[in-house]
Amino acid sequence: MKFLSSNKKEATPTEPENFESNPILKSPKEEYPSLDSEITQNEHDIMLKIREDKQDILSVLPKEIADDGKTFDPEAWLMEDSNLIRFVRARNCDYQNTKKAVIKTLKWRIEYRPHAIKLSEVEIELRTGKSYFNGFDLHGRPILYFRPHLENTKDPENQIRLVVFQMELAEKLFPKGASKLVIIIDVSKLSLSNSVSPKTATKFLEILQSHYPERLGKGVIVNPPSIFVLFYRMVSPFIDPVTKNKISFVDTKKQKPSSDAGSINSSATWLNMSELFDLDILESSVSGRFNYKYNHRAYLDSVLSIL
Repeated sequence: MKFLSSNKKEATPTEPENFESNPILKSPKEEYPSLDSEITQNEHDIMLKIREDKQDILSVLPKEIADDGKTFDPEAWLMEDSNLIRFVRARNCDYQNTKKAVIKTLKWRIEYRPHAIKLSEVEIELRTGKSYFNGFDLHGRPILYFRPHLENTKDPENQIRLVVFQMELAEKLFPKGASKLVIIIDVSKLSLSNSVSPKTATKFLEILQSHYPERLGKGVIVNPPSIFVLFYRMVSPFIDPVTKNKISFVDTKKQKPSSDAGSINSSATWLNMSELFDLDILESSVSGRFNYKYNHRAYLDSVLSIL
């Protein structure tokens, strides 16, 4: 990996022998029962109507500027049920709103080009282990870990590019039957000095909700300190109700059944990790039994084997 060789300062120290350094990026089973409901007749009709308007939609899209040979095919994207149905459901089967959302995302994909982001472009963002995939939940959904206190860069644009890269990578990790991911955010060491700016956080939410609707299966906030309550209240208005209802909180010192989270969010619940995860492949740092320590080189090698 050539892009690593020039920075000896960032080398990951050798981990104790009892820690695993290779992430789990292949699901334990090849197929899982789908949690997605069957496409209804109404949903099918809306998708059909959007496809009937295909030429109108394609006519308003910009031309992709690509000199790397990686191009996005909006027509093929429109013909894929798994793409359209997510937008139909996220817009509550409203045809006009769905069409607007689809056009917005197609334009974004052509201009932002998420499919063309290289690992080398976001490698610097991965060095501290602030964001990476490791393991799957009981439904075969890949787990994306975030540790905001390990923030190591000041460039919000590249921070967002990492998030987009991870969302694209998630699609390559889905076993058959899975179409969503689980995000675990460990905020136990969050402080004013190392927290992500609210502006960057809201931009992340906007991209997730606008361009990756119905991709979040569950959001788990681990060990929220008092400072997080303030941060959450700042970004909460930008979280749509459907997404907000998917967020739960965990206190790893007091694993307890789901209950009201009270002061944090009246609609949120406290989660016991064993309700959602196989503890044998859940990291020990968040109440699992998998003794994993992030190793930059090992993670990059694992990701490169998938791309």
